[in-house]
Amino acid sequence: MRGIHAGIKTAEIPNVGQVAICNGIAAAQRMFATETWRDQYVAIEVMACVGGCLGGGGEPKSLDPMILTKRMQAVYDMDKHAVRRRSYENPDVQHVYASELHHPYSAQAHALLHTSYAARHSKRLLLMQFLDCVDRRDGDGAANLFHSDGLWATDSPFGTILGASNIKVLINTRLPPRMYGPSYTRHRMLSSADEDDLTVIAPNGEKCQFDMDADIRQEANQARMLIKKLTRKIL
Repeated sequence: MRGIHAGIKTAEIPNVGQVAICNGIAAAQRMFATETWRDQYVAIEVMACVGGCLGGGGEPKSLDPMILTKRMQAVYDMDKHAVRRRSYENPDVQHVYASELHHPYSAQAHALLHTSYAARHSKRLLLMQFLDCVDRRDGDGAANLFHSDGLWATDSPFGTILGASNIKVLINTRLPPRMYGPSYTRHRMLSSADEDDLTVIAPNGEKCQFDMDADIRQEANQARMLIKKLTRKIL
């Protein structure tokens, strides 16, 4: 499946299934315009640039028509002669696991190395942005995500907070100081990508369900989604 030519390349992995590489956005658009790709492939790699990162915007410009081929050959040659060719053989990576992460897929590794995704302009994304502000103790950022008279029902001793300004004060002054280091954990979504799932694992390990009312506000020729009501329930 190597090479820098535009188009779609496929291969069959025994006992696994068929995989594909879309070399360039145009190739991906052609594939996703069909109805068969979901069932046909077990994995698809999409390279936005033809040749992948070899032809990306971060590479020096060149008028040499063979530059991608030369870069490809250079990378393969470096890989062939490298002392260590796999990331898990890196002694620094091994040290981090031995001293902090314990083992692959550990709770520490999952909390520190994994991320979650949300669709643009969705409640899930808005919730993730708000919880990020809470974790960073950014009261101004959190308040900016609420209507001025928004409501946050915390399901905690803090009770229900009314008004963006009061939410700001709570985050800046009443929450424990922000923690740093390997032991520092943050809110994370229970599902990595389910658009409708607003279930969250809190830093203390509690599982929480959020319910959100939000609407669109037009500001300076730009539409923004703001939280009107956010309700947290410990499960």
